[in-house]
Amino acid sequence: MIINSKAKIVETLLEAHYKDFLPAPDEKVDYKGGLVFHRAGVYRHAAKVDVNSLYPSIMLAYRIHSRKDVDRWLLKILKHLTQERLKLKAKAKAGDKEANYAQQALKILINAIYGFYGTPAYPFNDMEAAPEVTRRGREILTLICYVIEENGGIIAEADTDGVIFSHPHPEKVVEEIHKALPTGFSVELDWKDCVAFISDKKNYIIFNPDGSVKDIVGGKWRGRNLPKLVSEFIPNYIQRYIFASPADAWKYYQQVSSEIKEGGSKGLYWVVQQRKVSINDKTLQRAGAQVDEKVTFVYARKDNKETEAIIIREGMDLNSICYDAQHYLKMLSQRVDEVNKLLSKQYDASAKGGEKQDDF
Repeated sequence: MIINSKAKIVETLLEAHYKDFLPAPDEKVDYKGGLVFHRAGVYRHAAKVDVNSLYPSIMLAYRIHSRKDVDRWLLKILKHLTQERLKLKAKAKAGDKEANYAQQALKILINAIYGFYGTPAYPFNDMEAAPEVTRRGREILTLICYVIEENGGIIAEADTDGVIFSHPHPEKVVEEIHKALPTGFSVELDWKDCVAFISDKKNYIIFNPDGSVKDIVGGKWRGRNLPKLVSEFIPNYIQRYIFASPADAWKYYQQVSSEIKEGGSKGLYWVVQQRKVSINDKTLQRAGAQVDEKVTFVYARKDNKETEAIIIREGMDLNSICYDAQHYLKMLSQRVDEVNKLLSKQYDASAKGGEKQDDF
C-alpha cells in the first residue's frame, strides 16, 4: 500500500483546482522557525498555555498563501476544514469518540498546509509564505510571554505555540492574554498547579500536585534506548527531592548505586539498554548483533581499549552477566550532579520576593 505524504495531499488539492497550470517549484531556503526559549530549573505553581491552531490562524488572519495560488484556493479549504474541526471538537468534548478521531485527523491535515509551503520540489510551494508564517508566530508567542511577565508570571519554557510559566492564578493570566491577542487568535490553559522541571530546550518533566509524573517531554529523560538509571531513576529522584526531601532523594541514589555495584538481576535492571543496531554500531556487531536487529544489551567490563558489549538473549542467566559497573556508576553520578544543580534553581511567582528571570 502506498500512502501519500501530507505535502503531496496538499499539492494534489491545488493541482486539481488549477488543472493544466503547473508552476515551477521554489528552491529550498533556510528560514527561522518558531520561538523556542527555556530557562533551566524548578518551577512551582506551573501552568501551560497553548495557542489554538497557531499557524492555521495566522494564515487565515493575515491571508498568507502561496503566491502561485492566485485564487487563494487553499485558504478557502483551510477555512472550511478549520470550521469543521471546531464542530467536531465540540462534539468530542461532549464525549463523542468518533468525532475526536475525526478532529485529530483534520488537525494533521490543517497543520500540514504550513509545512507544505516550505517543502521543496512541490510546484505550488512558496518559500516566502513559509517564513512569514513563522515570523508572525514568533510575534504572537512573544506577546503572550510579555503579558505573562507583566502580570507577575515567570516564563519557564516557550516553544512555537505554547508557554510554560509560574503563576498562582493562571486563569487570570489567560484572561489578560485574550485581551492582548489580535482578532482571530485564542489560547487554552492546558494544565495548571503543577511543578515543572526544565532541563534543556524541549526537555522537561511535569509533576502533578500529588507528585506523580504528568508528562516527560523530549528524549533526554525517557526512551527505550536509555537505561532505567536515567529513564526511571531520574524522574523518581527529582520527585523525591521536590516532594519529600533532598535527604530522601540522596538515600534513593545510594540504594540504586549499591544495587548497580552488587550486580545480579537487581543491578542489571538499572543498566540494561535496548536499541536497533545501526550499520555503524561496531560494538554491538562485535558482540554478535546483526544490522537492523533490535537487541537488549549492556556494556561489559573492558579488557582492552575498545568498548565491549554483551547481548542479552533469552535463557541467559542474568545473575552471571558481568557488566561494566563503573561505567554505569559514572553515568548515574553525572546525571545526579547535573540534576542537583538544576534543582537548586527554584522559581515560584507566588513566593514573596520571588526571583524574576532575565528577558527571554
